[in-house]
Amino acid sequence: MAQADRAHLAFEEMKTYVGTWERVGVSRENFRILYSLTANGSVLVETWMRGDKVHSLTVYHMDDSRLLSTHYCPQGNLPRLALVHDGSDVITFDYLDGTNIDASGNPYQSGASFALGDSGDSMVRGEIYASDEGDSPSSITLQRYE
Repeated sequence: MAQADRAHLAFEEMKTYVGTWERVGVSRENFRILYSLTANGSVLVETWMRGDKVHSLTVYHMDDSRLLSTHYCPQGNLPRLALVHDGSDVITFDYLDGTNIDASGNPYQSGASFALGDSGDSMVRGEIYASDEGDSPSSITLQRYE
């Protein structure tokens, strides 16, 4: 399958995330992730909420044959990531470039992944943050509730 086809298929799958997700084991009043579409369905917006305040924002969109994301971090950096194809069913993004990136200062997002459960109502959301001390991977399990 061509790269463009894989990118389009991944983006179509990500559009099914639209709704509100909570972290398993954490009250939705304290933490939730909202997915919404904008720009006539051409942009997926991921909004992380802590309480009733926006914590961070990531947008996903096609750029010709590539699926890109830009993460708007509370630390003020804006890394861009691009979809990579590792042969698995996991949607994986790796660092492409960014603004206000300083590895000796604040960590910045250098990777992200999405593994949707079979029912479509659960997901493992992974992230990698890079700094001069190395990479720090983490993941959370999310459950859709709206």
